[in-house]
Amino acid sequence: MTFTRRRCQRGITLVESAMVLGIVAVMVGVGAPSFDQVRATRLLDVAAAQLRTDVQLARSTAVAIGQTVRLQVQSEAAGSCYLLHTGPAGSCSCTPAGTASCADPAQLLRTAAYGPAQGLALKANVGSMAFEPIQGTVTPTGTLTMSTRRGDQLKVVVNVMGRARSCKAAGDLHGYPAC
Repeated sequence: MTFTRRRCQRGITLVESAMVLGIVAVMVGVGAPSFDQVRATRLLDVAAAQLRTDVQLARSTAVAIGQTVRLQVQSEAAGSCYLLHTGPAGSCSCTPAGTASCADPAQLLRTAAYGPAQGLALKANVGSMAFEPIQGTVTPTGTLTMSTRRGDQLKVVVNVMGRARSCKAAGDLHGYPAC
């Protein structure tokens, strides 16, 4: 009887590599749109959380410094922005690019901008909300709507006590009650 010795194969063949590469390409192609959806939803969630935080900041700053603090929203075709400032209504303005300016004696406290690059938009049913320094109440109350290009919408509702809550207006957003 003769025994033949088999050669041990080291590494992988070109055919095996091409098959693995093909399978990975198909999986990435299938998963990419889903990843984009998750990314847009997460951006919306983060932006709405930051807006709620800034509403609380406006309220607590008004009480702390003993002055009225305003939350002002501006929406244009090029984008939208909001800012927190002291002083009278309309004394500050912002652009979707993120630049803001105030006339004396107003002071800018915070600004946030949303343009086409972020894929988010902000709209409000009021132009400006004033947080009073005595009790932190707000006049007028307002609803701020954050939305994505896909149509997902979160609303941040500010009540008379200056407290904000979020609710789902449209889209498949988990973890939020319906409006």
